[in-house]
Amino acid sequence: MIARIARALVVSLTLAASPSLAVAQQPRPSQAQVDRMSGPLIGLRGSYDFDNKIGGYGLQARFPIDWNLQFAPSLDAYAKNGSTTYQGNVDLIATGRGGWFYVGGGLAIIKAQGLDSKFGANIYPGVDLPALFDTPVRPFIEARWTFWEGNTPFRLVFGLNYPLGAR
Repeated sequence: MIARIARALVVSLTLAASPSLAVAQQPRPSQAQVDRMSGPLIGLRGSYDFDNKIGGYGLQARFPIDWNLQFAPSLDAYAKNGSTTYQGNVDLIATGRGGWFYVGGGLAIIKAQGLDSKFGANIYPGVDLPALFDTPVRPFIEARWTFWEGNTPFRLVFGLNYPLGAR
């Protein structure tokens, strides 16, 4: 069990690092690209779990490590039949040169009411969309798979990020 989680985590992190390895062969990004990806973001997110046919909601943050790599913790809740399942995620996101498309992956911690915490792995591609109108709010969409104890729910996640600090 732990070996499968470890393998999924290694694959996730490799996928997350792959775009940054390819980008390393290209010239440095422009200052506008660096400015766009720098600074922490906080956001609200909604999701739909296609396997369990339930909606979810949550919070997330993104903290830049480099111009194309971000630390992205998040927390989601899924309620069904009076029971709520929580999923905490500790992920890394790697962006491409333009900063719109990204891939991510990391650790998932799943806690259902009355059950012990379970651990798994996440992988997901996503797209950061252009800012809404003349605001700094940036929408995003991602397709997320979580692997834990033989389960692989597919979730479509969408939300809004808000930059902290001056831009």
